[in-house]
Amino acid sequence: MHPLSIPCIALAAFNAAVGAYYLYLWRRRPAAGEYVSFGLLCCCVALYDGFTAGLYSAETLAEGLFWQRLQLDGMLAVSALLCWFIGIFTDRQGDRVLRAAIVWCTVLLLAALAAGPGLTLSPADPIVAQVDVPFLPTITYYEAAMGPIYQLGSLTAVLLFPYLLWCVYDRWRRTRDRLLLPALAGLAVYFGGVVSDLLVSLRVYEFVYVSEYAFLGITVAMTYALLERYVAAQTAFEQLNASLERQVRDRTAEIAATLARVKKLEGIVPICMSCKRIRDDRSSWHLLETYISEHTDAMFSHGVCPECKEKFIREFEKKKHQRPGS
Repeated sequence: MHPLSIPCIALAAFNAAVGAYYLYLWRRRPAAGEYVSFGLLCCCVALYDGFTAGLYSAETLAEGLFWQRLQLDGMLAVSALLCWFIGIFTDRQGDRVLRAAIVWCTVLLLAALAAGPGLTLSPADPIVAQVDVPFLPTITYYEAAMGPIYQLGSLTAVLLFPYLLWCVYDRWRRTRDRLLLPALAGLAVYFGGVVSDLLVSLRVYEFVYVSEYAFLGITVAMTYALLERYVAAQTAFEQLNASLERQVRDRTAEIAATLARVKKLEGIVPICMSCKRIRDDRSSWHLLETYISEHTDAMFSHGVCPECKEKFIREFEKKKHQRPGS
C-alpha cells in the first residue's frame, strides 16, 4: 500500500461516519431533506476517497484504469448530489439550472457505466506518470486519457461550481445568514481542488490529486452549519415550550384565584330577611349587588320582574284613587 493511501482511507472513514450520522438524523426527522442529501453526499465522497486510495496503490495499468474509472464515476455522482444538497441548503429546490445539472450528471454517469472504453478510458491511450512532490514519496499514476463522456463530466463540474458558489452567495446576500459564509468558503476550497485535479489529469502541471482533501472543507463547513441550525431549532423549541409552560402557570393561577373568589360564596351567607343586605366576616352589611360584584366577576343590570310590575301598578292605582278630589 502506498503511504498516501493511508490519509485517503482515513478521510473515507471520516466522511462515511459523517454521512451515516446525518442519514440517522434524517431517519429520525424525515422532513429534513438537507440531512439525507448531505448524508448521501458524504457517503459518496467516502467511496471516492477509497477509489483514490486504490489508485495510489495501483502497480499496473489495468489496476490504475479500474480505480480511475471508479474515481470519475464517483465524481459524476458527487456533482449530482452536491447540486441536490445546495438546492435544499439554499432553499432553491425549484431552481431549473440545478435540476438540469442533476439530470445531466445522472445521464453522464449511466452512459459511463454502459459505454465502452473508447468513450470512457482506453488502455490504448495510457498515461503513466511519476510525480515527485517535496516531502512526499514518489507517486506513480497508472491512468489513461479521458474519453468524451468523462471529458463532458469534467467540463460540467468546472462550469457548475461557479453557479453553486453563486447560489450560496445569493442566499447569504438576501438573508445575511452567517452560517452561509463557512459553507461558501468550503465550497470554494473544493472547487479549487477539483480544478487542480482536472489540470493535473490534463498534464498541464504535475502535482498530486487534492480534491479528496479539499472536500474536507465542505464536510467541516456544512457539518458546522447544519449543527448550528439544529441547535437553533432546538433552542427555539425549548423557548416555545418554556413560554407555553409559563402561560399554563399564569392561566392556572388565574383559575385558582377565580375559584378562590367563588368559594367565598359557598356555605351559609347571612342575609337580612327584610332589606336583603349581606353581612361579611367583619360584621359589615352590604347591598346584595355590591357583595356579589366584589366576590365574583358578575355585573348587574336592573329591571322589573312581572310580579313586582303588577305590584307597582296596583300601588300606583291605589295612590291615584286616594288623591283628594279623585
